[in-house]
Amino acid sequence: MMRTIVDTLMVQSIAGGLLIAFMLLLRKLCAEKHWYKLTFINYGDGSEDAVPPAIDYVLGSRLLRKGMTGADVRAMQELLMQLGYELPEHGADGDFGSETLKALLRFQRAEELEADGLYGSLTHAALMDAVADDDEGRKDEPVQELAPEEPAVPEEPEPVRITAVIVSEGGKVNIRTGNGTGYTRITSVAPGTVFEYVATAVNGWHAVVVNGQVGWVSGSYAKVN
Repeated sequence: MMRTIVDTLMVQSIAGGLLIAFMLLLRKLCAEKHWYKLTFINYGDGSEDAVPPAIDYVLGSRLLRKGMTGADVRAMQELLMQLGYELPEHGADGDFGSETLKALLRFQRAEELEADGLYGSLTHAALMDAVADDDEGRKDEPVQELAPEEPAVPEEPEPVRITAVIVSEGGKVNIRTGNGTGYTRITSVAPGTVFEYVATAVNGWHAVVVNGQVGWVSGSYAKVN
């Protein structure tokens, strides 16, 4: 019985000594900063406050309201100005301020939409139609005599590419629902905009991914990389 008690005390003593040694080693490592942070733990050092990188949104991909900024806000401003809704003080600066709000409200009233100052799906569709009519009136795009062809993937596709970048010396380029100018416009993007490449039709138009759907851009205004 006495031997058992002695053995138990010795085990407890050894365990206690090991625990103390481990705590001292851990304190030394922390003091010397020889340790690594775990991504799922908040260490309270301010790293969680890092500003995430800015996202370049395509016009029509999100609801816009006063106070927001971005490339899509600038695109909306430029199209409003094209239609005559001037922004004399700030212009197309990518900042949805009071001047932009007033211009958007005027456009919504002119199109008999709810004048709520929010750029949602209905206002986006109305703006795209209005700009399309304005473009047609200005003859910015060549008239296509033949009826638009149905989107088709060539039997022998080109080698798989990664992206398609918009190239234009004349300003913004239209992305459409089909491979021809007779199809509805999805959005209008600036030169340098990069999309995920899908395929190329027999008439040279490229299919790209826009806001989660397939859109088409003329081969004259897009370069596949």
